[in-house]
Amino acid sequence: MGTLNTRDKKREEQKAIEQRISTLDGEMKATEELIKNIEKEEQDNHPSVQRHLSKYGTLPAKTPHYREKMKLADEVKAIQEEIATLKRRLSEINRGL
Repeated sequence: MGTLNTRDKKREEQKAIEQRISTLDGEMKATEELIKNIEKEEQDNHPSVQRHLSKYGTLPAKTPHYREKMKLADEVKAIQEEIATLKRRLSEINRGL
């Protein structure tokens, strides 16, 4: 009986993790789409503001939306890290079943 409860708890945790991964994946796609829209708007409305070369290599130009883009890119990285952590946990659960 104890084994069934443990297995049921693991399956519930597995479903919760899968749901969280799905939610995070949707958030990440929406954020990436937002970044694409910002980049398109920059190209359309700020054509003179493009990447430029310096002695340090290619540098991104700072447009009016530069900070917002960087914030969104950081958000995407954080989501990717959380998804990776959840997938590792899911793998551990699957090995335990």
